[in-house]
Amino acid sequence: MDQVVRPTKFPNLYMALSGQPTRDVSDLIAATRQLVAQAAAQLATVIIDTSPLNAASDPLDLLPVVDHVVMVVRSGGSAEADLVDARYYGQANIKNRVESYLQMLGAIHQVQGHWDQALDYYRRVIAIRPTAQAYSNIGAISHQRSDFAAAVDAYRQAIALRPNAPATHRNLGDSYLRLGRRDDALTAYRKAVDLARAELRVNPSDVVGRASLAVYEAKAGDHAAARAAIGEVTRRAPDDPAIWSRVAQVHALAGRTDDALNALVRAVELGYPRADAAAADEFAVLRGQPAFERLFGR
Repeated sequence: MDQVVRPTKFPNLYMALSGQPTRDVSDLIAATRQLVAQAAAQLATVIIDTSPLNAASDPLDLLPVVDHVVMVVRSGGSAEADLVDARYYGQANIKNRVESYLQMLGAIHQVQGHWDQALDYYRRVIAIRPTAQAYSNIGAISHQRSDFAAAVDAYRQAIALRPNAPATHRNLGDSYLRLGRRDDALTAYRKAVDLARAELRVNPSDVVGRASLAVYEAKAGDHAAARAAIGEVTRRAPDDPAIWSRVAQVHALAGRTDDALNALVRAVELGYPRADAAAADEFAVLRGQPAFERLFGR
């Protein structure tokens, strides 16, 4: 920061000039974000003068590092139509950019196991605009923390915003099941089956969707339909770890432990994350078996 920030003739006022023009805008934005973060840690107020809002995307790229936006107009020189366009363009993009940025940060922390930080970001997304994705992710974290009542509440909020997502109904069923609410769980699983079948009628070539439907069918108790489906999907996508993980779930849910272990080993060999497999509710029947424990180096 000392290389670019210069003092002025006014006490406690410093300035960083724009420097030479560059075509590498992405590096420039990244450097500016870093500079602002460093300056904010040492100075009371940092003001950024950007290009016009309706002329370039630079101001929007800097939104994640600012607290407030002030739009400057020139008396007698700024057309009213331009100001209206800039205002609404800016407001819409500010919300969209910040929302997407917070959702991304939440997802990063969730994958890393930093659940408190992830929840904070998802709640900030919801404060801007409630989204099914944010609520669904809150549900997933709550379920992993064994706070199944909170998971049910979050999944129901997600479903209210996006009612036709079969995976969310399946997740809701899982949380109901852990609360001992078997009838509610079965209703949720059957809804997931209905929605997944509807999606496959639109896109019958979706092999992952077909494998997911097999899991929902197994959870709903239709083991015959689920078993028929997994034979089909393994023929169509023999080297897909996501397919083999679902095959393992279908076998485990039906109590076919040897078949489940073989499929799970195949999924892990193809790259399915061991941590995801170790934590999955569906594999509870396998825990404690020597082959399962060896798979995770226990």
